[in-house]
Amino acid sequence: MPIGVIDQVLEQGWKERYGRAYLSWLPSDRLAFNAEVDYEALHRTELAASIDGFRKIQLLRVPVELRYFDPNGLLGLVRTTIVREQGQFFDLASAQLMPGKGTFATVDMGVGWRYPGRPFIATFEVQNLLDSHFHFQDTDPLNPRIFARRTFLARVTVRL
Repeated sequence: MPIGVIDQVLEQGWKERYGRAYLSWLPSDRLAFNAEVDYEALHRTELAASIDGFRKIQLLRVPVELRYFDPNGLLGLVRTTIVREQGQFFDLASAQLMPGKGTFATVDMGVGWRYPGRPFIATFEVQNLLDSHFHFQDTDPLNPRIFARRTFLARVTVRL
């Protein structure tokens, strides 16, 4: 079970703390189980708060997933992610920092096909399958890991 911690990186008055631990287990040649605990604590300056959307944030994510791999190429995925978030968030309407916190969970499912003997994998996933509604401030909006609305993703991967 690898564990990693990056402690207080200081940049332009910012403080950041990250921690991550994960467990991967192969109970059979067709099943893979993955669990992770991901922690972030970020502190921003007043100026950066209006850009990033928060001044202080503590974020705990716990994704647990089960993956299935069939010898004929069929792939399956079921994942649930529990999220706890609290901090001071920038309110665009009032242009002030407001305290907030919340806990929620999402369920994701996916199916795919690895073409035997070919370098192609095609997958289709539904993120936030139950369309849970919640307020969430992602710390990396260009690479979101949690979707506040049901989202459909199709992907084709080509190995060169």
